[in-house]
Amino acid sequence: MDYKLINKVEIILPCSLENDEYVDPENKYCRFCKKNEQSTTFNNRSHAIPEFLGNLSLLMHTECDQCNSFFSKNYDTHLSVYTAFERSILGIKGKNGIPNFQHDSLLINVKYIENKQQIGIDPKSNFLKINMEKSTFTFNFPKNPFIPYSVYKSFIRMSFAFLPIEICNKLESTRLFLRTKNKIIEGSEVNTTVLKYTVKDHFKKLKLFIFQKAQESKVNRPEFISLFVYNDKAYQFHIPNKEMDNNTEKLQMNIIPVFENVYDIETFNFNKTELERNHTEKLTFQFAGIDSRDKSENFLRSLE
Repeated sequence: MDYKLINKVEIILPCSLENDEYVDPENKYCRFCKKNEQSTTFNNRSHAIPEFLGNLSLLMHTECDQCNSFFSKNYDTHLSVYTAFERSILGIKGKNGIPNFQHDSLLINVKYIENKQQIGIDPKSNFLKINMEKSTFTFNFPKNPFIPYSVYKSFIRMSFAFLPIEICNKLESTRLFLRTKNKIIEGSEVNTTVLKYTVKDHFKKLKLFIFQKAQESKVNRPEFISLFVYNDKAYQFHIPNKEMDNNTEKLQMNIIPVFENVYDIETFNFNKTELERNHTEKLTFQFAGIDSRDKSENFLRSLE
């Protein structure tokens, strides 16, 4: 493999440790803007991975309040929308507990009443498919409107949080890219194409891998690749920069073989800066105890 692993995070969701754990040295120095406590404040509980994803205890010292607020408002808000349905259907607890979900169409919702999950689906919609032979039901789950480019930058922000600080200090272009709404690094638009695939039986887990190029190649490959895995969805992308990448030629990226059982491999471009509407993704579960199509219809009626 052309890449070596330089950092790895694995969390069973929700991550709620008895004591907070910090991922970086205890120095009040922001890795995103390079300011210290003489020129900015560090009063917020800055989560290395957003709290709404189920990370309740993994924090970082090296993100100031100003950067934390900017990322939360401009990027993480859209990642929250992007992951809302799966967090609700899987019962992943965030800052305010397990979230309810209501799609804008009003055709599907997930609610928690007295800690019991209730799912409402219009049977005439195409949000749920039941395969009796395989004993599976698949949600073609909808997403409320989100900005893809903001989701992409939230991915980059998380990855930058786990880069060794000495590498962060070299990537001034990445730092500027994150702290502005720009799509440009050194006059070129950043390639926001993400390799996306499904990992079998990977629920209520969050993993983040960061790889660095281990050897030169005839192919123009990025210096850093990040793999973010949330439940059964994996997103592989490069960390954009001008200091260590050759941006004069097209960067090429192959899937880094971390998991054995993967499927639905595709590319998705997160370059859109307007609201993305009517976006759906698949989420498949197996069930037991439903053994006839008649029971299947009863199951559907119970979701009304």
